[in-house]
Amino acid sequence: MNGIILAAGMGTRLRPWTNNCPKALLKVNGKTMLDHAIENMEQAGVNKIIVNVHHFADMMIRHIESNRSRYRSEIAISDERNRLLDTGAGIRQALALTDGNDTDHVIVTNADILTDFALKDMASRHMISGADITLLVDPNRQTRRKLLFDIHTQTMIGWMDCDKKLIRTPLHQTVDQTQWMQAAFGGIHVLSRKVLKLMNEYRSGDQTFGITDFYIDNCDKLCIKAYIADKPYRWLDIGKREVYDNLAH
Repeated sequence: MNGIILAAGMGTRLRPWTNNCPKALLKVNGKTMLDHAIENMEQAGVNKIIVNVHHFADMMIRHIESNRSRYRSEIAISDERNRLLDTGAGIRQALALTDGNDTDHVIVTNADILTDFALKDMASRHMISGADITLLVDPNRQTRRKLLFDIHTQTMIGWMDCDKKLIRTPLHQTVDQTQWMQAAFGGIHVLSRKVLKLMNEYRSGDQTFGITDFYIDNCDKLCIKAYIADKPYRWLDIGKREVYDNLAH
């Protein structure tokens, strides 16, 4: 199985920590966030990982090159030095570098998510379900923006800004609010490689787009399933300054 680690972000919320260092190379408990993410991928059986780079890209590449002997997986670079592509177009470019055919699956995670979540369990559920995309979600985590899922099928039906009560959905029929589940997205997904074709059609050329926009606009065309872990796990967004400041570096 292949994996993608999204590590190209500017880390603006973590300044001044990121003034001289990419967010993915910040350390928690003596280990970079990138290496935490690689380790989690490898424990799930991933044998090739694509890492996208932009902010301090040369520093990221030097770190990977100097640690290749420690990694059990092949590490490849999706280079965004010329232009930061955002999460959607970034995944699109990285997916093109993965191995396999349309029946294969790819685990995607944000480099700034510190977690001991069992990626292997989610990937197994994804493959059994036949979904095109599976998203780690948490109905209990408080956040302004949440994804909407059908409570019976667990399939994605849209997105909601909870403060503004704004709903986005491509579904033509009226969305019955008594039949949906609101859940926060955890920045971890499993994709079928066949999704790349629709991504290429969604925004052609070198346009940037966010992955959440892609999911919202195409949840009527794709089977996008929610995954709610049945065991407790640690999940921290270290992209937030107040979270990172409270961690042991």
